[in-house]
Amino acid sequence: MQILEHQCLHLNNLISYETIVEKKRLNELIKHIKDNVNSLQLYIKDNILFTASPVNDKLNIEVLVPVTGEAHDCENYRVKSIYKLNNAVVIRHEGCLSEIEGTIDFLNQYIKNKNYQSITAPYCRIIRSDTDRDSIIDIYIGLNNNVL
Repeated sequence: MQILEHQCLHLNNLISYETIVEKKRLNELIKHIKDNVNSLQLYIKDNILFTASPVNDKLNIEVLVPVTGEAHDCENYRVKSIYKLNNAVVIRHEGCLSEIEGTIDFLNQYIKNKNYQSITAPYCRIIRSDTDRDSIIDIYIGLNNNVL
């Protein structure tokens, strides 16, 4: 697997949606967001990102959606004017969304072997997610710029 270093990801005008979801329903959640964001008079302008942490057999997830249009905070989501991730390592996951943890583990082992220090959770940028078995996701982990 190819890993790229010193990568940046900058997005602006995002809506953030946080929830707890069963791992097996992650793809359904992403599809639901894609299908319904236009009901807010907003349109997706770039790839959707998500970050998740395990809670028992579920995921505590934040989904970030870059949009065009004027978004406002409400009870279901928050607005983030900017998202910047600098100095990240990136790996591409292809295949089953349910197997993404193995790719994340591989990237974390790479970080450990290089004696890098991660300072963010993995952020997953959805390139394609047609079905659970057919996905392409770039995984970013931010690194400390300091050498200690």
